[in-house]
Amino acid sequence: MNTSSDIIKKQSKFGFTVRNKSFENKKIKQAIDQYLLGFGVELPDDKATFEKMRSTIFDYDSYGDALESKLIEIVKFRYAIQNTKGYYALFENKGQNVLQPLAFWYSKHRLCALWNWRKSQIIRKRYKDFLEDARDTSGNKLINHYQPIHMVLTVPHQGGLFRSKRFYVKELIEAFRDMRKNPLFSQYVYAGEYGVEVKKSKAHGLHIHIHSFLLQYPEYTVDQTREVIETLWRNQVDNYTDYSGIHYETLYTIEKNDAGKAEKNYISPKNSSIDHYLSGVMECIKYHFKPDCLEKIDGGYDIELIEDILNNTKGKRLYSRFGKFYNVTELNFNNIEKEEDDIVLEENELTEEQELNTTVEGVQERVVNPFTEKLASRTEYKICISNPLSLKYREKDSKRALQAYVLTKKVLLIAPDELTLKQVIRLDLMGLSITEISFRMMVDSKWQEGLKKATNKNTIAKKAKQQLKEIEQFPEVYNFKDLPIDSSFNEVPF
Repeated sequence: MNTSSDIIKKQSKFGFTVRNKSFENKKIKQAIDQYLLGFGVELPDDKATFEKMRSTIFDYDSYGDALESKLIEIVKFRYAIQNTKGYYALFENKGQNVLQPLAFWYSKHRLCALWNWRKSQIIRKRYKDFLEDARDTSGNKLINHYQPIHMVLTVPHQGGLFRSKRFYVKELIEAFRDMRKNPLFSQYVYAGEYGVEVKKSKAHGLHIHIHSFLLQYPEYTVDQTREVIETLWRNQVDNYTDYSGIHYETLYTIEKNDAGKAEKNYISPKNSSIDHYLSGVMECIKYHFKPDCLEKIDGGYDIELIEDILNNTKGKRLYSRFGKFYNVTELNFNNIEKEEDDIVLEENELTEEQELNTTVEGVQERVVNPFTEKLASRTEYKICISNPLSLKYREKDSKRALQAYVLTKKVLLIAPDELTLKQVIRLDLMGLSITEISFRMMVDSKWQEGLKKATNKNTIAKKAKQQLKEIEQFPEVYNFKDLPIDSSFNEVPF
């Protein structure tokens, strides 16, 4: 079990990384703004104002909806990644202050740098928990019995086209689906998962490809299976060129040898540790969390490519599982992305997705006081809301390494002491003010009844009555349903 000091360090490091990933999102947002200026589009900072001015911003009078159709997905992305917020416990002692993270709100956009980092952590834990003791129906432990493989599939696309399509994600997924229906494929492959990636090709338009982690039956060698799958894939996509379109290799990790040179350390069933095995899995599926389109080119982002991908993958599932992984609920984490829908898949291919601890019901208000290193009572700290980029962080080699603090409380929205963390998040995500009025509305039924009878001449009462009306109008929101909050990192050992 981690000590209190370990927990403080873990939470501080987590909060610091959230800040760094938020900064990366900020850079992407700035690049998008610069790109949009080339079309004469200048966005207001908040989305509500954008919605009110939408027709003016996209110049409907001159272009109709043409400009909006081209740019709307990149605009949505821009607004999504700017809205990360943190809920913190503010501790103060002898002129010093420390903000310990309690929970975070993420955009959950598939290209959000912060969300992809957090998603990789969650999925790594899911795989670790699953693989530690997962067995097939014969009782064989998966990591000891099956050969772990990284497979990459692509197609020749001379002139940038595959089957007359420049953007052929749907066609590639359907080809892979149809290949898996061949009995030979399931004879060699026990289970797997895959994701689709898009990047620019050096010579032929877009390079669209599939990364897949799969488990191969041990009765066959890697070379034998590669040959079979290559034949199946060539036939499936009508590939008669010298380019096979397939990479098929045992999972590995990259490690430095005694001479300091990087080399592959292959995973060996029965012989590799769970940590080595898991590192190999994560090396394989990392492509799902580090989109190629976000790789910097000459120090900047290719916003035109990002726009192209967003416009052409809207409503398309880019990740799924197959074979014996189909019914494994522990690995069911697809619906952590927004706006997924609509590629027709085989009947036994699981595509329903599971939320990853993103409702307020999972929030736990337990935090260690960084000054006493003991579990804090509610009277020892104030709950506040802030953008992670508004906070300062202490140096890595200081006594309070990476702990967040502020020079001025003006960057914090501090909640009344009576409010719990759940209540703060409820009110904040509903757009209601974090005030004593809000607190009373939530916990005091007599006060609510009195408020309904209050005169509208009282400004405070008028505002409070409006908030109460909003709460009563949206009970499903008020009851915490489906809010994208993550506090699963905040585990206190008490």
